[in-house]
This record gives sequence, C-alpha cells and structure tokens, in this order.
Amino acid sequence: MRGVFMAAVLVAVAALVCSTGPVRSAQAAGQARCKLVTKRVHGHRKRVKVCKAKPKPKPKPKPKPQADLELTVSSTLQQVTAGNHVVYTIEVENHGPAVAEDVSISADIPGRLVDASEYGGSQLSECSADRNGGVMHVACGAGTMPPEGTTSTGQANELPYAFVRLVTEADEPGAFSALAKVQSSTQDPHPDNNMATKSLDVLPGPASADLTVALAGAPDPASVPDGLTETVSVTNAGPSEATDVYVTLLLPQGAVVAEAPFLDPSLEVPTGSCETSVYGFLSSAVLCFDSVASGATQTMMIHIAPSIHGPPMLETDAVVSAYTSDPNLANNRATGITSLAPFQPLAGVNLVTRLEPPTAVVAGKPFALQFDAHNLGLADANAVTVKLASTPQLDVSALELVSESSTGFSYVECAPVDSGDDCTLPVVPSDGVVAGLLVAQASSPGQYSATLTAVSSEGDAAPGDNSASVSFAVSSG
Repeated sequence: MRGVFMAAVLVAVAALVCSTGPVRSAQAAGQARCKLVTKRVHGHRKRVKVCKAKPKPKPKPKPKPQADLELTVSSTLQQVTAGNHVVYTIEVENHGPAVAEDVSISADIPGRLVDASEYGGSQLSECSADRNGGVMHVACGAGTMPPEGTTSTGQANELPYAFVRLVTEADEPGAFSALAKVQSSTQDPHPDNNMATKSLDVLPGPASADLTVALAGAPDPASVPDGLTETVSVTNAGPSEATDVYVTLLLPQGAVVAEAPFLDPSLEVPTGSCETSVYGFLSSAVLCFDSVASGATQTMMIHIAPSIHGPPMLETDAVVSAYTSDPNLANNRATGITSLAPFQPLAGVNLVTRLEPPTAVVAGKPFALQFDAHNLGLADANAVTVKLASTPQLDVSALELVSESSTGFSYVECAPVDSGDDCTLPVVPSDGVVAGLLVAQASSPGQYSATLTAVSSEGDAAPGDNSASVSFAVSSG
C-alpha cells in the first residue's frame, strides 16, 4: 500500500508541476501545449511530460485592392433615320479607393462604325472594331486609371476618368440596343455599375433634310472691346433629321472669335461628330450641331471681337451644310450686318482682360476657367504673362493660351507648379487677342474668388483693366 500511495503522490505532483508550471507558462506564451503520457523506459513504465509546440496562426491574407469603376453612356439620338449618324459617348470614372489596372472599355453598337476616339486613363490604345450582322463590337484600352480626386499616380497622362466617343451610321431599320461595359484586373466591389445600355429606333431611309441659316447680331451698334454676340440659327424643314450640321462663318474684316478657339479640355467630351462646338481661325469660324430634328430650330451664340481698325459696318456671312442629303441648297446662306461704334486706340500696349465665371464646380473634380485678353493698343505686347490668384488657393493642372490676330496664331501650354501659376506668350500683336483656358481643381467646397491678370514686359498704357475677377461656389457633389 505504501508503494501504491507513493506512486499516486508522485503522479499528482508531476501533474501539478506540468499544469501549473511549465504548462501554464508555455500556454500563456502561446508557444507549447503539454500533457502527461505513460512511456516504457528501460523496461519500466513511467509517466513523463510531453510538450508540443503550438502551431503558429496563419497570417491573415492582405485585402485585395479595390477600385469602383462606374460607366455611363449617352447618345445624340434615340430615334434616327437609316443613313444618318448617331454618336455614343461612354464615360468611365474610378471612385476608388485603389488604382484600376488594365482597364478596358467595350461596346456593342448598331450600325457601321464611322469614327472612334478616346481620352483619359493612361496608355491609350486604338479602338478595334469587328462587325457581326447588324452589331458592331468595339474594344478600347484605357490602361491605368487612378482614383477620383487624383490626377496622376506617377505616370504621364494618367487620369481618373476615360471617355470613348463612337460615331456610327445607322444602316438597317429596326429596334436596337447599344451595350457598353468596362473591365479591370483590379477587384470591383460594385460590378452592377460597370455596364449600361442605350436603345435606338432606326427608321427606314433615305434621310433627307432642308436646312436654312439665319444671323442676328447684338448689340447694335457693337463696340470695342465688348464686341458683339452673333446668334446663329439653323432650321430644318426636311422630312428627316439632319446630323453633323456645320455652319461656316466668314467674320467681319479683322474680327476674331473671342472665346478659346481650340478644343475645350474642361472634361466635357463633345457629343457631335465635330471636335468642338465652336472653332475660330482668324476671321472665320465653324459651328457644329449634333443634329437638327425635322421641323426644329437649333441656335448657338458666338462672341466676336471686332478689330480696333474695324469698318463702320460689320458683315458676317454664313453657310450651313450637313452629313444628311439636302436637295435644296438655295436657302443655305445668310448675311448679318451690325454697325460698329467709333474707337480710338491708345499709342502703347493696352491689354484688357475678361474672365468667365465657371458653372457647376464640384470639390475634387477638375473644372475650366475661360478668359481672354485683348491688346487694344497700337504697340505689340511682348512677353505677355498670365497669372492666376485665388482664395482659397486652387490646384492648377494646366493653362493653355492662344494668341490670335490677323497675322496668325501663337500657342503655348503650361503646367504651372508654383504658387503664381503663370504662363507667358512671346508676343500678342496690336489688335490681337489671347484666348485662354485654365484647368483647376478645388480641394474642398465653399465660396471661392479668382483674379486673372495679363501683363506685358513693356508695361501698359491703361493698367487698370489688366485684371478680371470672378466669385463662384464649389459644391460637395
């Protein structure tokens, strides 16, 4: 009995040591787990402690980066006559938070593809097209797309949005539906907004239009530097809609288009088959309408800056044309006449700056400030610098300037990085105008003010009108 008792005591002591000593500390440390087992040692059975290392927990997998791509699609027409053009504009935005890699945009559209273009993202590739029956499949690559609110992830020309613009000719009557999709190798937690559809009814052809154009200038008389606004009206009396409607204007002698005569990169892609709605070149201009419905009238206004040496009567001639057949060309021309108040230019440089307030500005999204600066003096203005000051400070990503005069164009594009955000043109001739576009971004909502100043190295005969200011509100979206 004594031997049995002692054995029981030894077993109890051993169990106590294992459970309260090494076992507890090892388990507390999360390193080992111990237990008592019976083993035969040299022919004798003994209770021994055996400890096993606790398996290390597996590391949690890192969450995969996620990007939220949103696609929308719009079209110039929902009903079209066979033989006319329809333009589809596909817009993709990355709402983040991660960079979207290997972005591709595709679309199945009705009709024959006439033109395809894209803008945004990075590493843009040419769109490929393949037709199967009455459906055209178009595939475009947009490369890398950073999250919304950023303009780059370190690569050049990398933008948080992309546009694809597809011009098609409807050639078969019937009811069709265009389907657009966006894909990325980056995980997207909201795939429901990666595609969109747009319906189209194609009526039997042939398409035929009867276009007329009319001009109305105001005020009368016009003045320097205020100029005049020419209202251009196009009416279609034909049996079908007219698409890709162009109006070519011959402006008054020495006059130029006051607005920026180049593609407006304010992140609104044109929906027509022309690249811009208004394009000015010296004393001429071209206006474009997506379409003019049967029995409808479309209007567009163009601001004309007359020459400081302009004649007393300002004459503007217009011709309208379209992709759609127009068998009656006798009414496709018009002339508008507006008088000009006398003006006496100053002997030196006289830069007069005008700035247009922006509309619908959203915090974190780029917007455009359009402006112009006229040299109303008799001397050429050299080294003309355009500078922006704003409160609160705006983040300026690009500044484009075009100097236009009777002698031609001068163009400069800047990407300001200093607080001055200035940009310089070599020369703005006498009677010339600088048309400019500044792309900026507001970091937070609120009330903003901006002042734009144009100065030359020679100074100015009337410096009081070198600057122009605007105030505008920035919303949260």
